[in-house]
Order: sequence, then C-alpha cells, then structure tokens
Amino acid sequence: MVSRENIDSVRESMDSFLKSIFGNSLMLWVLVTREGYEVLGNSNNDVLYKQVMSATMSYIYVTAHKSLKRFLGNVHVYSVVVNIRHSDKDYSAVVMFHPLFFLVMMFEREALCKFTENEKEIERALSSHVGRLFTKK
Repeated sequence: MVSRENIDSVRESMDSFLKSIFGNSLMLWVLVTREGYEVLGNSNNDVLYKQVMSATMSYIYVTAHKSLKRFLGNVHVYSVVVNIRHSDKDYSAVVMFHPLFFLVMMFEREALCKFTENEKEIERALSSHVGRLFTKK
C-alpha cells in the first residue's frame, strides 16, 4: 500500500525536478501509476482543470497505451507529443508511457526543446520517483 507521506514527498520532489527543467513554462503535470495512484503537481491551474486532465489522460492510457503497445511491442518508454492551441497561446502536451506509470506534462510550446534535450534524464528521474512511492519508510 502506498502511504500518503510517500505520495506527498514524491509530489514535492517531482514538482521541484520538473520546474528545474521547464521553469515557468510548465503549466501542469500529472503522474498516474499503473495501480491508479495519482501524484498531481504544479499549481498554475485550478483543481478542476487537473481533474479534467487526469480523467482525459486516464482514458488515453487505457486506450492509446494498450493499442500502441500492440504495435510497439516491449518498448520500455516512449513519448507522444501533442501540440495544442488554447486561448491564443501555443502549448505542447507530452505523454510519457512506461510499464509502471505514465506522465503527462503540459508546457508552453517554446519549452519543447527542453523536453527533447532532457528526455532521458526525465525518464530516469521518473523511474526513481515512482520507485519511491512503493518503498517503506
């Protein structure tokens, strides 16, 4: 069982890590583990918006991940980038699929190069953070 303490700790460290890469460009991130535990971060958006994003991404995980897995086989981690225009601003949404979790990040489009440059580092940090969710203190 995942403790509330672990979830809060991971939320804080993930938020700090992602902000160190994206700065103020990061609008939202949602981490959902395969077991369904959510770790939400970044407060640039209200709670309802995060819930909507989370529900949307859960749907994407159930449909896209399982469909894409058939085509991609046993790929360890892969990312899907979607560009979005909202309220006259350009954003990128990235979904990183991993066997144990998926991560959704939404940031201003100009920051997409930061994701591309740091993708492997983000992947390693995520694996470490997700591992911490399930360790006993």
